[in-house]
Amino acid sequence: MKSALFARTKGMKLSTILSIFIVFIVIIPITILSYVILRMYREDVISQATQGAMQSSQTVAYATNQEINKMVGIFAAISMDPEVLTTASTIHSTTSVERQANIGTMYKILGRHTSSVFADVLSIKFYFKGSGTYTYLSNIEGSDDTTREMDWYKLALTKQDHVHFLGKQQQEVHSEKLVTKMMAASFSPSAFNILSDVEVIYFLFNGSEFDNIVIQDTNQASKVYLVDEKGTIIASNQPKVKQGGGVETIGLRMPAKEGHYFEDINGVKALVTYADVGQAGWKIINIMPYSKMIANYEKVYHIILLAAMLVILSIGAVSIYFVHNVTRPIHRLMRQMSRVMEGNLSTNVYAKGSLELLTLGHTFNHMIVRINELMKQHEEQERAKRMAEFSALQSQINPHFLINTLNAIKLMALISKADNIQHMTHSLMRLLSSSFNRGGRLARLSDEVDNLKHYLYIMEIRYGNKFETVWDIEEQAEPLFVLKLLLQPIIENSLIHGLSDMEHGGVIYISASVLDHKLLVCIEDNGVGVTGQALEDYRRQTAEPLKDRTYNGMGILNVHQRIQLHYGTAYGLAIETSDKGGAKVLLTLPILRHSDEADERKIG
Repeated sequence: MKSALFARTKGMKLSTILSIFIVFIVIIPITILSYVILRMYREDVISQATQGAMQSSQTVAYATNQEINKMVGIFAAISMDPEVLTTASTIHSTTSVERQANIGTMYKILGRHTSSVFADVLSIKFYFKGSGTYTYLSNIEGSDDTTREMDWYKLALTKQDHVHFLGKQQQEVHSEKLVTKMMAASFSPSAFNILSDVEVIYFLFNGSEFDNIVIQDTNQASKVYLVDEKGTIIASNQPKVKQGGGVETIGLRMPAKEGHYFEDINGVKALVTYADVGQAGWKIINIMPYSKMIANYEKVYHIILLAAMLVILSIGAVSIYFVHNVTRPIHRLMRQMSRVMEGNLSTNVYAKGSLELLTLGHTFNHMIVRINELMKQHEEQERAKRMAEFSALQSQINPHFLINTLNAIKLMALISKADNIQHMTHSLMRLLSSSFNRGGRLARLSDEVDNLKHYLYIMEIRYGNKFETVWDIEEQAEPLFVLKLLLQPIIENSLIHGLSDMEHGGVIYISASVLDHKLLVCIEDNGVGVTGQALEDYRRQTAEPLKDRTYNGMGILNVHQRIQLHYGTAYGLAIETSDKGGAKVLLTLPILRHSDEADERKIG
């Protein structure tokens, strides 16, 4: 994908590319990152709210169960107390005087059992076998025969020695206590049936404590209900709920002891959590509207959305400014480059903007100046090169005429058996043939050495054998290529200026070697040497620009100029005093292994 994106940007404007990259690298990642963060935060908010609601339901269920266990303990203690059952049976079977005494005893016993919850106990009613009842505290209206036929009564007889919670009750009770909600439980003792006449004990108590538990331990944003197994509301934190009505939309979806799920209740999405209260078979139901669950998320969502929009707008504004200030100078530079491509080298860029753009503009202007300077320098070098070549050819005469004449002289010397004349003429012909050869400017060093040997043979005859030549040419230097007629002017200079005043004993040392990727040719003699003024004049002239130098035929300075014109200032000719007493000329040349003149351009 990345390679395809880069491929599509080829040929586009820089401003377009920058805009695309800003969108793909900044705006889209910020949008995706904001979405991911909000999604993760939303899931975390829902998870925390669900856990909080579940913990709240479990807490209320635990507190309710504790309250039930407390009442169960008291009711079971009363129901299993032999003294209570015996006293109740005695009250049932005695006359009025004894009955009154036993009632006083019963009040003491039950007062002892209910001391901790006396304010909540409304009535305790004993149902005796066959018929008859006894009521402790408040009287309960209703027919005893009808009560004995009720389901709860039959259940108590079926499952004896067990406290059965009967939930809310709607009964007429003559009590001085302020009661808002009545709860009931039943117990049928079996262990002492033989000793007592008590068949079922009915407990009626104040159930307002369950409302207090639900209200105190729950979040006001949630609707919390304590319901029995039939869905009848026992307690709630909603004051307007009609107690006694069922929660039909929820009661069918609580198969487990505890859990949670989402459901639409009256068209409103809500989280429902529930927990089992224990042996009573009741459940705590916590209903939290989804909108309240994510209320904080909505605030954070709008804040992050606003922040992301501000960041995107800020980045967009900065990007427009950046693209405008970067691309305009670049476009201006491109127009100037196009003019240069068309051959207009007088163009110039007005540099402004950032440091990089200023540097780019100044560099372009400097490049134009350098191009103009190099073009002028190249023209001057070409002109100087042509002058050097012209100077080297000025002394040439018609080569065919001269070679043919020398051939005639050689033939006459051969006929006359004049060997010296024949050998001298042969050497001169070889020397001139090499000079007239137009096959290029380069020749092998071995060929140049052969030409020098012919030249020195002629000079030995001319000067009467008053000097000799010592050769030291390395084998690896012989196949290398050098400029033609490069060494002969130096030998001629040694003969004319160094050894001319010597009658005998003159020596010319010629060596060639390869060192540090350069070809070094050294020519020295044991002649009169070179004066300090001559060295100073030479160094002064070699230090001048090529255009200011004067050309003196094929002299030493001309050799130095030819080397630098072809190979650059890293090469050339140097003169110094030899330890043999005369002058020492050292030529530094490039390594050329081919005669192709393109090699010269690579060096230059």
